[in-house]
Amino acid sequence: MRGQSTVSFISTYPPTRCGLATFNKSLLKALAKYRGSASGLSVVAVSPEADPEAGEEFPPEVVGSIEPGVGLVPTLESDFVILQHEFGIYGADDGIAVLDILDQQLAPVLVVLHTVLSEPSERQRYIIESIASRAHGLVVMSEAALSRLEAHYDLQGCPAVTIPHGTWLSERSRPLRRSRPIVLTWGLLGPGKGLEQGIRAMTRLRHLNPKPLYVIAGQTHPNVLKREGERYRNHLIDLAAKLGVDDMVQFVNRYMTSADLRAMRASADICLLPYESRHQVTSGALVEALGAGIPVVATRFPHAVELVGSGAGLLVGYDDPTGIAKAIELLLTDPRAMARAHAAVDRMRPSLSWLAVAERYESLMLGVEAEVGAA
Repeated sequence: MRGQSTVSFISTYPPTRCGLATFNKSLLKALAKYRGSASGLSVVAVSPEADPEAGEEFPPEVVGSIEPGVGLVPTLESDFVILQHEFGIYGADDGIAVLDILDQQLAPVLVVLHTVLSEPSERQRYIIESIASRAHGLVVMSEAALSRLEAHYDLQGCPAVTIPHGTWLSERSRPLRRSRPIVLTWGLLGPGKGLEQGIRAMTRLRHLNPKPLYVIAGQTHPNVLKREGERYRNHLIDLAAKLGVDDMVQFVNRYMTSADLRAMRASADICLLPYESRHQVTSGALVEALGAGIPVVATRFPHAVELVGSGAGLLVGYDDPTGIAKAIELLLTDPRAMARAHAAVDRMRPSLSWLAVAERYESLMLGVEAEVGAA
């Protein structure tokens, strides 16, 4: 068995439905596979409510839970703690209670920063710099995030490294033959993902024979659903009908399990990520698409520039449905362009596998262990 250190993870965790929960479960699973055993790996779950999703329970690896905003943690007797950080999960005031959680840890702590803002509020800056003063290491998932972190924050000597977001590599990286090519966007539905531009792009692709099908897969984000119901989804459905492309846009309105996503990705020719944010330094969907062998059409958000810019698809401008349509048409109609994109994706895939990521985390923990032991 490789890597004997016991590790406690602090994060949201399934059945809670959010990106951090999925990420943390995959990281734990990857470390277990890399080591050959899940022994010594446990989770303290940050639950967004008093109970997780109604009727569902936390799995056995969850040994305790934290109520958001209350920085009380069950006693952890692990060699390491890996804490996932996002401003929205540790309660009010940008989740400042995370500092209380860190103060209670006796073991070395690695903090994975899922958001790095270039223009943080005063409190957000204080939280990140205070995390750095308490942690033994910071992990970000792109070089863009690392550059931003080092440029805009005083890390007080805390080492920061880039370890990519992992993905479970699909065995098959080419879609089956179908009557229509499929362009796919997936994830929890909500404003800011640029889906309107993807729908508008379909109006520029009506002339293709066969016409592509744009599949938007995933349920509405729980926070959006709580705030406004299905108003945003209905807005998108109405937009497709108004533009006369409702026969080219399909909505799959349900929470996507890992099996659902594998099947969806296996059917896709192109992944479309028309995000509106110019500051997104981490995109799990982007990494998952590349891991599944799918070329990506994306706006020029930092993580996409870093990965898709290598040739694994095409980058387009913001608010540019014409540019999106041209990129999709090029990949669907020019076999050489599609072949070049597939070749670039295939070169990149091994470094993004969860097992490669687990090895990087294991190496980082061993380095911290040696440093702490020498102190």
